[in-house]
Parts: sequence; structure tokens; C-alpha cells
Amino acid sequence: MMMVAPLTTTVMTSVPQHMAGLASAVNNAISRVGPQLATAVIFVVASSIFFGTLGDLVPSLDTSSDNVRADFGPLNPPVAGTPADQVAASAEASQDAFSFAMLVAAALLFAGAIVSAIGLRDPAPAAGDQVVREVVPGPLPPCPPLDVDCVASEEAPPAAA
Repeated sequence: MMMVAPLTTTVMTSVPQHMAGLASAVNNAISRVGPQLATAVIFVVASSIFFGTLGDLVPSLDTSSDNVRADFGPLNPPVAGTPADQVAASAEASQDAFSFAMLVAAALLFAGAIVSAIGLRDPAPAAGDQVVREVVPGPLPPCPPLDVDCVASEEAPPAAA
């Protein structure tokens, strides 16, 4: 979460002004969908490792059956009444799955850092592009009367007649 504001600022200041709307839309879409996709990838990896390891440790279990998958959830204890050897195998498979999932998460973070280091630059503005980076203190000018999207100050703009 603490990387969102600096990353957004970097992205928005690195595109030409005429592409700012598109850059904002792409940044917004990625920030909304990216975490869910990363979580889904990590969960798929954890589930795959869990059921693969469980099948290796207890060959008599058909880890592709719906009943086994209902009784044994990745990173969760098995249902009550499960034999002790299967409970121990489930615990070991959960540890393996969690460890590998954290390695995948670390790899995704590292890949993101590399992409950010290589891909995000603050280029010099092209001829004709206006870059405003200076904050001018003082009150903002009032909004035009019919511009409902403009907010000039903490007071609401005058209502249109």
C-alpha cells in the first residue's frame, strides 16, 4: 500500500500530457486487478504443491477426487476423524505449500522491482509538452459556473441557475 502514491506519481509524470488520461486508466485498472491476480496465482501454486505433496506422502489418497479435496484443504487441518498418518502428511504438505508460495510471492515482488527499476523513468519533457511540478501557494481560482466536475476550494462551486 505504501508504494501506491509514489508509483502513481512516477507513472503519471513519465507520460506525455496528451496521454495522461490513458495512463491514469491503465494505472487504475492494474492497481485494482493486480493484487487479486497475484493472490490467485499464489493460491494456485500453493494448492498444486499441497495436493502433489499430499499424494506423494500418502499414495493411497486420490488427491484428484472431490471427496479428498473437501476433506483436505491447503493450509487447513483435515476434517475430524482423519487417520493420524494423513493428518501428519497434511501438515507437512501444508508447510511445503506455504514455503513454496512465499518463494513465489518473493519472486513476484522481485520481478516487480526489476520492472520498476528498468521501466520507470522520469524522461525530459518532449517539445510542446507542458509539465507542471511547481505548487503555487494561495487560493485557487473559482470554477466556471457550469463546470460541475471542477472543485476550486473547500466550498462548493456556485449552483447553475
